[in-house]
Amino acid sequence: MNKTLISYKSKAALLGIGLMIFFSGGCSSSNDHSLAEARKLLDSGQLEKAVKVVDARLKLEPDNKMAFFLRGKVRDRSEDLDLALEDYNKALDLDPGFVDALEARGRLKIRTRDYDGAENDLTKVLQTGRQSPQLISSLGLAHFFKKDFEEARRLFDQSQAMDEKHDGAYFGRAAIDVEEKDYPAAIQELDSLLKFHPKNAQALFRRGFAHLKASDPKSAVADFNLALELDPDLKEIYWYRAEANRVLGRPERALKDYEKAEAADPNDPILYLNQGTVLMATGQYPEALEKLTRSIVLDPENPLPYINRAVLQFDTGNLLAALSDLNKAIKLRDDDPQLLIRRAYIFKLMARGDRAIADLNAALTADPKNYQALLLRGSLYYNQEQLDRAILDLEEAIIQNPDDPSAYQLLAEGLFRKGEKKEALDEANLALKKDETYIPAFITIGDIYKSELNYDQAIEAYSKVLNLDSGNFEARLKRAKLYVELRDFSEALDDLDSAVKVNPYSGDVYALRSQCYDALGDQEKAKQDTWRARVFVNR
Repeated sequence: MNKTLISYKSKAALLGIGLMIFFSGGCSSSNDHSLAEARKLLDSGQLEKAVKVVDARLKLEPDNKMAFFLRGKVRDRSEDLDLALEDYNKALDLDPGFVDALEARGRLKIRTRDYDGAENDLTKVLQTGRQSPQLISSLGLAHFFKKDFEEARRLFDQSQAMDEKHDGAYFGRAAIDVEEKDYPAAIQELDSLLKFHPKNAQALFRRGFAHLKASDPKSAVADFNLALELDPDLKEIYWYRAEANRVLGRPERALKDYEKAEAADPNDPILYLNQGTVLMATGQYPEALEKLTRSIVLDPENPLPYINRAVLQFDTGNLLAALSDLNKAIKLRDDDPQLLIRRAYIFKLMARGDRAIADLNAALTADPKNYQALLLRGSLYYNQEQLDRAILDLEEAIIQNPDDPSAYQLLAEGLFRKGEKKEALDEANLALKKDETYIPAFITIGDIYKSELNYDQAIEAYSKVLNLDSGNFEARLKRAKLYVELRDFSEALDDLDSAVKVNPYSGDVYALRSQCYDALGDQEKAKQDTWRARVFVNR
């Protein structure tokens, strides 16, 4: 129950290629010098002033198509898309053959996700005989968003043939490559673009994204850094650079970038999900809880923050809260067997074996070969003394994952409980072949030898555990009990003293140590430990 989930934004960075195209076309020339000032203001980015100039002209001449067109361009640039569309429509109502307005409206419709409308407008422009790389690549972009990648690529190639330095062609093909998960091809496209435009921040940003998706976060960070140097306003880069730093194991850098991304977009639920997950990994649980909860508030239909918050609650010992979050996640994703397995594990810890097995049965119905479900259900059947069913599950688990020592060790326990000691010993040794440091297998081997009164080999098995982990309480106590049976009270005392340091609240340890002191003639210490054993009985 320790796996957390990181999510990428649903909108890939390369899907913003249109931004390089939408604003690349200027206004056509006109003999109407009265609007020259508005065009000049638009070109210099003084958008509010430009609108005032155009509004004043429209009061004098309400049927001026160029005025509506220019105001549409200003509103387009200002991200007032609905108003821009309204102005383009008015210009075209006045003159249905107004090609500049038709082309501008086609590009705008891509941004408003009216891809069919965009294709219709841009195709009409082409039919007038107008040809430009920007127009062709805009039409390619409409086909791209309609998932017609073959036609989109053809149009991007056509635009490049008209101008080999045209950035839209490279951005477009790179976007298709990303959608098709051919990240090396996307990187190659952007390499070609950067040869012509080495200071193109958008190209560096998108190449960094492709590197990130291609599992090369180091190259991604290098591209993101350079892109931000060239254009500090590309604040979306912070989101992706944070992801790259997280993958590189730089959580502090990732968190700083997430903070910058949060300042740019404080309503991004995925940002808070990933922030919370990184904070969890660094042990900052209260801060992580706050971010995950914020993600849920912003997008209550996403199961991932519920899952990660359940992991956080589990790790901090709040099983009921973890269970509540998993219940919500399962309602949102009821076909995910992994969520059922996680909930089953919590039910197991809460001694609700019946509910746990019900979840595991459902998980195995959805995925009959799920190794984790088989392993967990097998262990639960042990607790219910259904050894034959446990053994069947564990044998199937071994078939599904023959390299995991835990299934062999659990199978060894089942066979041991059935009295099949030789077979149990064989399975425990198989576990050690998979992992020669697997502690539970050594403990099971020690238990088997102890049951056969083969104390020397049992002590050897427990000693191997303690060589691997000197603080292993179970092995200390079991070896101490053997020493007591062998009447080697001094060795037993050494183990029991070490056991007390690991767990000072175990009544069993004090009771056994009292026996040792009594046998060695130290009645005062024996009495003290007898008293402690009573205080901590059943602990």
